[in-house]
Amino acid sequence: MYNATVAYSVIGVYLLGVCAAGMWGAWKHQQGFRHTSKKVQEHYVAGAGLATVAWFFTMSASLFSGYTVSGIVAEAYNLGWVATRWIPAGVGVYMGFLFMAPRLHALGKSRGYVTISEFLFDRYLPPSGAPWVAHVLRLVSFFALQLPIFTYLITQFQAMGTEVRTFTGGQISATTAVLVAAAILLVCDLLGGMRAVAYTDVLQGVVLFIGSIIFLVVQKTELGGLPAAAQFYRDPANAAAPNVALMQNIPPSSTIVAYWDFVFKTSIAATMFPHLSARLFAAKDAAVMRRGMATMNFSFFVVQLSSMITGWVAISALAGPLPKGTSVFSAVLTKVAAQGVGQTVLAALLLASAVCAMMSTADSALLAFSSMWVRDLFKPYLRKHASEGQQIWFGRLMSVIGLAIGVMLGLFTIEKGVPNLTGLFSLQNT
Repeated sequence: MYNATVAYSVIGVYLLGVCAAGMWGAWKHQQGFRHTSKKVQEHYVAGAGLATVAWFFTMSASLFSGYTVSGIVAEAYNLGWVATRWIPAGVGVYMGFLFMAPRLHALGKSRGYVTISEFLFDRYLPPSGAPWVAHVLRLVSFFALQLPIFTYLITQFQAMGTEVRTFTGGQISATTAVLVAAAILLVCDLLGGMRAVAYTDVLQGVVLFIGSIIFLVVQKTELGGLPAAAQFYRDPANAAAPNVALMQNIPPSSTIVAYWDFVFKTSIAATMFPHLSARLFAAKDAAVMRRGMATMNFSFFVVQLSSMITGWVAISALAGPLPKGTSVFSAVLTKVAAQGVGQTVLAALLLASAVCAMMSTADSALLAFSSMWVRDLFKPYLRKHASEGQQIWFGRLMSVIGLAIGVMLGLFTIEKGVPNLTGLFSLQNT
């Protein structure tokens, strides 16, 4: 058993740091409010003024969500080599953005876009199409994009609750973890908007990247790494161990077809996710996006590959079936933490960065949800002459409602165990 006092202290200090970064973002947000008449744009896309570092980390954190830490590790553990599908899928997403981003960013700058549905509406106004076509497309896209928003929210809360419950051995319940995180992200959302989210993304992103590299070393020193795992797979005595056969055999043709189907669907679908497209409108200029995306493609081989290796090593390190509802990632962290105080600090820091990544992504999804209700429904159809202040308050109300729904559904999936993280992401891509 690890030193719980050390672990909880590290997690507490890290969370305080994230809260401080969020409050700094909220202060900058309020400053922006006082010096601009475009309050809605300031709240939802940081006044289209994010610089390179903040934009890179907030874009990365929006994609490296709870699934990257919790879901990919579980996939590698349960599906073997199939988990590698995430690297070509992730690279495909940013290849898609290379085609979309320059034009969307330029239009967003000139026309003040906040949501992708606003672009679709303008694109099909006369003379490109009939007015009713533009309105129908806006409403259809608005309702269709609620699905990825809520699956993202549910995924974060499910992963967060499961990870904390597993790592603490049930001393902190999944419900407590989810409710505390929900309260923190709601405050950031209401007071700080996009700036608060982006500033917290910088801190948690740095820790996640560094932690992913360090944990690769720790897996080798404490758990034997891939060499020990490979030896475990080859040993005939372990042939009946859970998931060993997945690492010994080539996947069947149907699995290979499903692999590439997932890659292509994710590459196309993720470019339309509202919380990702909003980042294109938040960049200060095109040069910021170019620098950020050039760096981002390499990040998949650091963060996601580290998660995959964790799952593959876990097959040998855990060497046995896990209880239902147990997180593979936190089970490995617990095993590492038990080796000593230094290992406990590292494991707790990785868990904290993972939880903050989940909170950040949930906050981004909540902001996108709120912005869509404001710009795609409230302003154009329900209250056409609403002031900037009225739009902000309506958006805050929708944030509270959306968060309440997301928390309830997230806790429901934790309790029932279905759908799991893989099922949720597959649903999202549809």
